[in-house]
Amino acid sequence: MGTCVPNSAAKGVDWACNQYCGTTLLVGTDPARSQQCGTCILGVSNPWDCSNCITVTSGLSDAAAARTSCMTCLTATTIGGYACGECNKLATASARSACQACVAGGKGVWECTQPNAGRRLLRA
Repeated sequence: MGTCVPNSAAKGVDWACNQYCGTTLLVGTDPARSQQCGTCILGVSNPWDCSNCITVTSGLSDAAAARTSCMTCLTATTIGGYACGECNKLATASARSACQACVAGGKGVWECTQPNAGRRLLRA
């Protein structure tokens, strides 16, 4: 766990490594996933968001890619942890990306997670 929270890390996140990144419930026995979790925790203000990324993407056929997308969303965008989790639990990479762009464009998370997110209804 020394690589999860180095000595230079701010106080207040040290508990998150053991509670989130060290638990087999979230990371199994995969050291790469544990390291990814630790990196995420160091890059966000709310460590729970990182564990949420692991949880919401775990059942997807491309779980590793979805988890990476979710954690990148947390650390590289300003749409927030809730939106990152909701968008990245969608079934396809294109849907996840479209959802994030939709939320970043100012629409609500619920609207952006719907199958026709961002599309306008054409009226006759």
